[in-house]
Amino acid sequence: MQKARGLITVVMAEDDPDDRLLVSEAFKDARIPARVEFVPDGEALLMLLRGEGPYGGDDHPPPGLLLLDLNMPRMGGLETLIEIRAQESLRHLPVIVLTTSASRNDILAAYRAGCNAYLCKPTTFAGLVETVQQTLHYWLNIVEIPAP
Repeated sequence: MQKARGLITVVMAEDDPDDRLLVSEAFKDARIPARVEFVPDGEALLMLLRGEGPYGGDDHPPPGLLLLDLNMPRMGGLETLIEIRAQESLRHLPVIVLTTSASRNDILAAYRAGCNAYLCKPTTFAGLVETVQQTLHYWLNIVEIPAP
């Protein structure tokens, strides 16, 4: 059951258009009421979080949850996570790394940088839907997160 806090915005930083499409479809199939917005890299995510450039205005409400790929152009996920955690105004945002890497070094680096969870992208669409559904259920229905 969705907590009575209104529709939450989930922002995913993902450069791969196929992965964005799959995650978008997984959100729909999971039937969890959330608004999902995609940005292509870490620089765009930081601009969105600050309300700068094309991400200013009411079209981009503040997110309540971030999904972050590690391997992106311009600014990768780990660099982005470090920048998010370094800014007092953004430090409260839950950040879930959702990436293809199962590298022990990547996992450790992400947790050291301050991620709240690290998930490896499943290799099947059904697995992705299940992962998205369980993750969003946990973060949107069970855990108390600060209002954006």
